[in-house]
Amino acid sequence: MYAIATFARDADRRAWLARARDEAWFPAGWAVVGGRWIAWTSRADVAAAVAHKTRGRVVRLELPAPLAHVTHVCDVSLAPCRLPVARPVPAAPGGFVYSFATRLADMGDMDSRTDVRLVTSTDAGTAGITGIVESKQGPIADLKLSVRALDPRLPSTRAATISDRWGSFAFTNLPVRPGGSCYVISAYAPHLISIRYGAVFTANETSQVTWGTDSSRIAAADTARCAHAARIP
Repeated sequence: MYAIATFARDADRRAWLARARDEAWFPAGWAVVGGRWIAWTSRADVAAAVAHKTRGRVVRLELPAPLAHVTHVCDVSLAPCRLPVARPVPAAPGGFVYSFATRLADMGDMDSRTDVRLVTSTDAGTAGITGIVESKQGPIADLKLSVRALDPRLPSTRAATISDRWGSFAFTNLPVRPGGSCYVISAYAPHLISIRYGAVFTANETSQVTWGTDSSRIAAADTARCAHAARIP
C-alpha cells in the first residue's frame, strides 16, 4: 500500500523528495512528509490515512511527463562496462506494490546488458512479469508500458508503469482464470521502440522478458493461443 524511508537529517529528506519529483518513473503519486521520514503511495486514500495517523503532510507528486530516451551510462559495447542492478517496483491493477520478493537475474538469464532483481511474488491466483527494454546504446528509460487483459472473464483489467533509468519494469498481481488468461503489454516511443507482446499467463506464475529496438513488433510463442482465447482478429 505504501513505502517509507527515514533520514538522518532534514536536508537529506528534502534532497530525496526533490530527486523523486524529477523522475517520471517514480512509483507513486502521493507522498506523506514527516519530521525525518517520507512515505509514498500511488493511492490518495492511503496517503490521507497515513497522514491522519502520523500527522504528516500530504504532498501530491507532480512528476514530469515520461519521455522515452536511452540512458547513456557508459559504452555498453565495451567490456568491462557494467550497469547497476535494476530494481523495478511492480505495478498492479490496484496501483504499485511495495512489498514483494525478488531474485537476482544476471545478464545471461535475461539476455540483456543489465542485471535485474526479478519480482518473484504475486498474489494467489495471479501472475507477474519483469522486463528490460534496451537499445544497443543502453537501457531505455521513461518508456510508458501498459498491460491489459484480453480475457472476457476479466473485464477492464489493466495496469500501467514507466521503465526506470535502467530500462526495467514489472507487473504483478494480474488476475488469471482457470486455463490461463491472455494479456497484452504495449509500449511505443517514436523512432525508438514499438512493443505489442501477447501471452497467456497462468496462475501463480512469474516470468521475464527482454526487448530491444531491433524488434519493432514482438510476440510470444503462444501468441496464436492468446489471440484465439481473446478472439483477436
